[in-house]
Amino acid sequence: MVFGHDTEQLDFVVEMLLLIGECMFRGHLKRSTRRSKYCRYIVFKY
Repeated sequence: MVFGHDTEQLDFVVEMLLLIGECMFRGHLKRSTRRSKYCRYIVFKY
């Protein structure tokens, strides 16, 4: 990923980090949500 000074891109990155954080938090709770597979896909992709 290339980080630019574009605000739109920055918002996207922040949202990504929040999503990954939420996924890790849910992982600690050991709750298998439908989102977990999607989360792991995102984590491995980036």
